[in-house]
Amino acid sequence: MTTELSKAAFILSYQDRHNITDDKLCDLLGVTKSALYSWKTGARAPSTSAHRIVTLLSLLETLAPDIHSYMAGKP
Repeated sequence: MTTELSKAAFILSYQDRHNITDDKLCDLLGVTKSALYSWKTGARAPSTSAHRIVTLLSLLETLAPDIHSYMAGKP
């Protein structure tokens, strides 16, 4: 269960760190707003796929900041 909660915490901390709106995060991860809300409330855990997408975005943030900025929708 701790692993499941850490997935949500990782995704939400990424969102906060980059000031990504809920709408944009849902678009990036291919999830509904209700799914995102359930992660935020702890009712459900994010899928492994959603966690991996954010892990890859974090890797891009480090290795290729320009590509990351483009993917995250930053100018």
